[in-house]
Amino acid sequence: MGGNKMRNVVFKGNEFTSVGDQGQDLFAYICNDCEPGFWIDMGARDFKPPYDYGANNTYGLYKAGWKGISFDLANHAASYPSDVKFFNVDCTNQEKIDKIFQENEDDIPEIINYLSIDMDKNSYAGLKTIDLNKYKFVCMTVEHCAKLYGEERNKIKERELLLDYGYEIVVPWNNFEDWYIHPDLVDKTRLEPLKKLHSFKQPFNSLDYNNIIDILITCS
Repeated sequence: MGGNKMRNVVFKGNEFTSVGDQGQDLFAYICNDCEPGFWIDMGARDFKPPYDYGANNTYGLYKAGWKGISFDLANHAASYPSDVKFFNVDCTNQEKIDKIFQENEDDIPEIINYLSIDMDKNSYAGLKTIDLNKYKFVCMTVEHCAKLYGEERNKIKERELLLDYGYEIVVPWNNFEDWYIHPDLVDKTRLEPLKKLHSFKQPFNSLDYNNIIDILITCS
């Protein structure tokens, strides 16, 4: 997805700067009721704007006081501050991901506030490396690129897996990505305005982006 979008917004009296490609960071912020949290970001890319390509779904959260662990196949370590753990790793490698989680077990809560997976057609393989029996996520944005790469099977497999673990899709963008919540951790009725996003189709333009942000900030 194309990057360097940015919006400063106010939600429930809190200022937030969204740099997520389609407002994914603002979605996570809203689902967690503006409270600082912890992220896992797979396919994180560069941390700070401006971006040569794409965007980062967790930089805005970091600026709002969040912590987390970020992973990418490319080495973007130089763009990350010292208080964010970045791992240059193949996120489809189960052994390596397991080792990182084990070595950082004291820092990773069992209820994680946000999972971002932005790995194009490898997103399902990345999702499979996470122990969904041990960790529960308040919300997720998970790419599948069904239309971009013809990976309809990955979209189906992602949805089947996450629905089996009790997650619910609140934004089913059939072209490229789904947004999930865990209903035990988020009051779904607060997110009713997100139904307006179902008709948006990737690739988005700047008007779509601003409309997405405007809809997100109407959540209660």
